[in-house]
Amino acid sequence: MKPAIIRIGVTGHRSIPASVLPSVCSGMRTQLGVEGEVEALTSLAAGADQLFADIALDSGIPVTAVIPGME
Repeated sequence: MKPAIIRIGVTGHRSIPASVLPSVCSGMRTQLGVEGEVEALTSLAAGADQLFADIALDSGIPVTAVIPGME
């Protein structure tokens, strides 16, 4: 049986203070570093969402943009 895909999503603030940015980036890398097939989910909003997408892509993890909408 094929292992399950681990999907990790994020939403966050638009502005991340420089004093905590290294810690935020480190935490995101840690969460994305789980073993197995990983997919990153984000709405790609300015700030934490785009930072998360950049870190995922730099780590070779595919990113899926979740675009809110109505039927």
